[in-house]
Amino acid sequence: MPLITGAVAVGRSLLRRHVVPKRFLGRRPHSSGGNGSSAPGTVRVNATTIEGKDVSFTAPCGMTLMEALRDVARVDIEAACDGTCACSTCHVILRKEDYEKLEAPSEDEMDMLDLAPQVTATSRLACQIKLTEELDGITMRLPDETSNEMK
Repeated sequence: MPLITGAVAVGRSLLRRHVVPKRFLGRRPHSSGGNGSSAPGTVRVNATTIEGKDVSFTAPCGMTLMEALRDVARVDIEAACDGTCACSTCHVILRKEDYEKLEAPSEDEMDMLDLAPQVTATSRLACQIKLTEELDGITMRLPDETSNEMK
């Protein structure tokens, strides 16, 4: 079996690998078992898309929820401002227990949410949520519509 030594890019960080079997390169992080917990350094994310499809995936800690939805799960999320908190197109509606794990939204985020349709008491912008191990199992849904103030 061919082996590769060196660093493997994951998100914006590098993970050092001394010896990695070639067959494992390019694989996404995965669940560590049937108990629903993720491998160390990853977060399990559960989302319901605009179309009503349930998607579950793991993403590396440190990336934003918006990046995870767009880049890891390939969910169709507009993210018009690319995560700069200048629009509301990455608006998500979190489960109450997940919302309560987060710090309060900033004034800028609240201003953008004021422009979003279908805002609820547990609405947040996915670009403002940094994934951490404490958020493992985070569950949200994307609202039926978004509003792009950048057009």
